[in-house]
Amino acid sequence: MNKALFQTAVVSSLVLLLSACTTTPIKDEDSEDQTDAASNSVIDDKDTENSTQTGIDNQKNINNPVCFPDCVYRKDAIFEVSSQLAQKIIYFDFDQSKVKEEFIDLIEQHSVYLTEFPDAKIRLEGHSDERGAREYNIALGEKRSKVVKRYFQLKGVNASQISIVSFGEELPARLGHDKESLALNRRVEIVYE
Repeated sequence: MNKALFQTAVVSSLVLLLSACTTTPIKDEDSEDQTDAASNSVIDDKDTENSTQTGIDNQKNINNPVCFPDCVYRKDAIFEVSSQLAQKIIYFDFDQSKVKEEFIDLIEQHSVYLTEFPDAKIRLEGHSDERGAREYNIALGEKRSKVVKRYFQLKGVNASQISIVSFGEELPARLGHDKESLALNRRVEIVYE
């Protein structure tokens, strides 16, 4: 084999190898026309039992908007509007306690923060919309909070850092009976104490 042909083969192999290692671009959360199998995936209490715990790499990346597990945070990052930790609400489908795929990264980012600052504590506040009996909605809010707590624990967060409470339908995010209001009320809020 001549030298030029060999060099071309090596370069081609490297290009293929590097292209296989590239990451998928971040999807715009507001875009509803992007549907694929991953966006329909969910995590529930059965799935989280089988998840593996991920550690924090020594190489830290502050600029990447989705950098789990390579993020590093300052202690006051939870108060900054521009921080990745600014989003603290996980929304659920009607009558469900499964965490939707779109909120996994949010939980992972907060997990990184909580493992970096073991003195930080959160309260997971479960909520439901107004449909259903009061007792049922309290139980559903609690179940949602427990699923989120379990996911945090599987990501390395100490159980002593997490408390849960359920408000059921008692503290709606938005008053109203329309579809959007009901969707905003089905949530778990991450509250730093």
